[in-house]
Amino acid sequence: ISDVVSDALNKVVNTALEKGITVDDSVPKMNVIGNKDSLSQVITIILDNAIKYSAENSNIQITAQKDNKYVWLSIKDNGVGIKAVHLPHIFDRFYRADSSRSKHTVEGFGIGLAIAKKIVEQHNGDIIAASTLGKGSTFTLKLPLS
Repeated sequence: ISDVVSDALNKVVNTALEKGITVDDSVPKMNVIGNKDSLSQVITIILDNAIKYSAENSNIQITAQKDNKYVWLSIKDNGVGIKAVHLPHIFDRFYRADSSRSKHTVEGFGIGLAIAKKIVEQHNGDIIAASTLGKGSTFTLKLPLS
């Protein structure tokens, strides 16, 4: 999974640098069952959102741990957060939380997280979001160990 995270980071590094956002990647080498390109797409979607909704010169943390069956990969930002009323819907296709989440207009169609959830489910995993308005969000992927 560390190689997949590195691949995803390479896709978003320029956007992060433009905003002065640092990414702490402390994901150890662990093997999961899955398609590398598809899982890279999922992580790229989450990182892209984390960068979009984070303030300039902030930090994103990527960590992972495992239990007997799964790897738990978490991506935590210190962005604007998501209102509790919106959390149950963020994985719905075309769902966009209100525009007040950001000081700037954020482009997108509201399908990224729906795609991410579908891919993770196809890998017999799960994706969970937790957020505090004004403090940031954490997206956790649960993926089967190989």
